[in-house]
Amino acid sequence: MRFAIPVFSVGIASALTTALANASNMVIVKLASGYGDIPLAAYGIVKKIDLFPLGVCMGLCQGFMPLVGYNYAAKNYKRMRQASVFSWKTALIIAASFVICFLCFAPWIMGAFIQDTQTGTLGAEFLRIACLAVPLTAVNALIIYML
Repeated sequence: MRFAIPVFSVGIASALTTALANASNMVIVKLASGYGDIPLAAYGIVKKIDLFPLGVCMGLCQGFMPLVGYNYAAKNYKRMRQASVFSWKTALIIAASFVICFLCFAPWIMGAFIQDTQTGTLGAEFLRIACLAVPLTAVNALIIYML
């Protein structure tokens, strides 16, 4: 039992973040459904596209986590800080690249997923808005993995 409590406390931040993200998506889908099928379809496509930068950030975090853990356990705080700073800079560069890509190429990206003009146009607008959260997603993932 003594082992279970510290393990559980480590996962609380991640579980809370996941729960809040899922809850916010459910609220948005419920609100969008009141506007009809086209906004709902556009939002669904944008959320699928938005998973790509999230996956890249999670991969970066999975590589970052052992470096932080091993160096922390070895009391090599300087190297731990160097790994952290490198990961934060890399995550922000990757996030900025996705933001620029989504802002500039939103119509073409949406066109790869749906040929309907109205849904594609609305989805491009949604994608341009959603891309602004990509840097926050990267930072959020790094914080959770670091803790």
